[in-house]
Amino acid sequence: MKTAWLFALAINGSVLFASPVHPFTVRDEIGIAHFDDLKNGDLDTGAPLWSPDGKYAAIKTERGLLDQNRPEDELRIYQVEDLRRLLKQPPGAPAPRPVRAIKLASAKQGPIINQVQWLGDSSGVAFLGMTDSGNSQLWLAEVGKAAATPLTPLEQDVVSFDVRDRTHFGYTVRDPEFMREAALRRSGSAFVGTGRSLIELLYPPEQNEWVRLRLFTRCVLWAAQGGRPFPVRDSASGEPIVLHPVGLRDLALSPDGRTLAIAMPVANIPKEWPTRFRAPPGIITEGISAGPQDVRAADGVKLVRAFVTIDLVSGHVAEIIGAPTAMSAQWFASGDMPILWSRDGGSLLLPGTFLANPAGHLSPPWICLVDVPSGKVHTLERLEPYTGNYSWRHYLNARFEGKNSDRLVLEYNLAYGPIQAATFVRLPNGDWAAGSDLRDGAGGPPAMELSVRQGLNEPPVLVASNPGSGLARAVWDPNPQLKDVKLTEASIYRWKDIQGHDWIAGLYKPDDYAAGRRYPIVIQNHGFYADMFKPSGIYPTAFAARALAAAGIMVLQVQDGPIRQTPDEGPSQVLGYESAVRKLDAEGLIDPSRMGIIGYSRTGYYVMRALTASSLRFKAASVTSFTDMGYFQHVAFADYGGGDIVHDGEAVIGAAPIGPGLQLWLQRSPEFNLDKVSAPLQVVVAGPRSLLDGWGTYSTLRLLKKPVDLLLLNSDEHILTNPGVRLASQGGTVDWFRFWLQDYEDPDPAKADQYERWEGLRALQKACEGSAHGGH
Repeated sequence: MKTAWLFALAINGSVLFASPVHPFTVRDEIGIAHFDDLKNGDLDTGAPLWSPDGKYAAIKTERGLLDQNRPEDELRIYQVEDLRRLLKQPPGAPAPRPVRAIKLASAKQGPIINQVQWLGDSSGVAFLGMTDSGNSQLWLAEVGKAAATPLTPLEQDVVSFDVRDRTHFGYTVRDPEFMREAALRRSGSAFVGTGRSLIELLYPPEQNEWVRLRLFTRCVLWAAQGGRPFPVRDSASGEPIVLHPVGLRDLALSPDGRTLAIAMPVANIPKEWPTRFRAPPGIITEGISAGPQDVRAADGVKLVRAFVTIDLVSGHVAEIIGAPTAMSAQWFASGDMPILWSRDGGSLLLPGTFLANPAGHLSPPWICLVDVPSGKVHTLERLEPYTGNYSWRHYLNARFEGKNSDRLVLEYNLAYGPIQAATFVRLPNGDWAAGSDLRDGAGGPPAMELSVRQGLNEPPVLVASNPGSGLARAVWDPNPQLKDVKLTEASIYRWKDIQGHDWIAGLYKPDDYAAGRRYPIVIQNHGFYADMFKPSGIYPTAFAARALAAAGIMVLQVQDGPIRQTPDEGPSQVLGYESAVRKLDAEGLIDPSRMGIIGYSRTGYYVMRALTASSLRFKAASVTSFTDMGYFQHVAFADYGGGDIVHDGEAVIGAAPIGPGLQLWLQRSPEFNLDKVSAPLQVVVAGPRSLLDGWGTYSTLRLLKKPVDLLLLNSDEHILTNPGVRLASQGGTVDWFRFWLQDYEDPDPAKADQYERWEGLRALQKACEGSAHGGH
């Protein structure tokens, strides 16, 4: 019996023993609803968002609708008392219906519903809803009303917000003046390109949606104070207040709805800041520099910021600390945690800031609490630099508890492990002291928990449970269609490389697996969650673990090693792949003559390193929207994203590709060693930036007359959400590896051109092999 069925039996008391009808496909995966984590952003644990009064819980899922070629988000609000009653019912009792359920499929890309937050009085939730134009609109869904209400005009593109009620809120809007400025700049006989990235010059932001969303971060502040929204103007200059939001939760409105706290770019950086406030050890990007900043720049991601408060009525801006944020100096440990006011407005949590230091000493960054009336600063947690190990604390969320907000909980995890919590309590004298650590940071009412039960082979189900008794009842299974699908079995696989490093992966065995039979294998990478249901392996871009396994190909989904931004990064990953293949081969599980490898984003570099500097001989490979640590990428992305790509390449290779450093690039960069590639390579790109990413590798292989295929996805997404594009990406992965590892061609007539093209690559591959043998 399937593990998922056993789980259903345990929580419901009954199960239908229906036989699965068909093997798992990419189409099945696209239709699966996954729970989003409303508290911690990119984690798919599905943790509910509890209302401040504890009476309601919000939960959200997202699935793809292939027939509409749109993602669909569903936001549900359950009443806690209904769930408590369910726990008192016998097994098999019907689950309660949500008191509110909102389904939206209003845009071609997701997330459709984003940044969900409860109103302070628990009367409803506010959220950003994506429109068909690509703009995000602020909405309010009240518990007792049937229809959601838009709070902002349709033509505005809202980036971030905080809401007290339907007439008191603050929000940031992409500055429409930027588009007019960009168009005007290009209207003359010539215009200056100095300091602008190649992406911006080739793809003008006023003509390209991708560039507008990725390179244009300049926003203006708007607010509502009892009436219609209005632009907030600086009391000193009379000009609209310009901001550059960098996160989903980086502004916070006071309980009275009048004062906004936010990290705001500093117009003139004091001369002492570069020496007092430094980047963590090992960070190779440029640190803080003294002098003026262009706070009206189009791309403000790298601008140095400091926490301020803004009076939304008067427009008065006031510094809180007088020092830069931790993020300004590349301390990322608290980058996902929100700014937070206590319920009485007397305390303000700053998720990561340096401290003003009149003595001029070097200052570390802290998570701090500020007493708003007095300005007194309480240091809570000193941020740790990322050192490449699995003990680094990554802070995710925070909340005040207690009637008087006298208890503070900071949620964090270690290397994407389970959520933990550090607690602090207010002492009688007003100071704050650390409490005991809690293993569970869920934060729900103590008599009842609401969580998503899932596993490596168990699709997600929303479950109510009693922690004390262990009693559990299923509340919602969003994927009843999976009862007709045969789910490939996956298991945890562990090994050591020749240097003694431990590795972990998910091993997806083919549906027809039989002991003693050797199977073709595809190595995937970029993460592995042992306790989560991830049919693709990890991401819905490129990867297709269960669909490949259902087609008879074994898949190893590798958790990447911790080494980053050093010359050992690529070689260490390749050692892990080589050691895994040796172990799988020794166990008689795989056929080493039929191996494939696939990479996406940063792990594309690992694939290219494996193809050019490994003892493994792959029969096929694929990379999507990838980094290759090549010379073309290095020069193409000068002045892009604050120089991160340039600095990253120099750190990984070990030098700049100029003078003596060029010799290291010739040795270590895969782009200079593409003559060693023996496997046919599928290069998949999405959007203009992605096309430049892949062009150096693709064009060089073409010049070398090696078998390489280029596929341009009609999308500007990095993590794909559009169902049709996902089918092209993940379905293309399945077709590519089945063609090369199994000599299989899908009989679908619509794919005839694809296979004609690949047959041409096969002929080219044979010619390359013949030439290589002749050379020996």
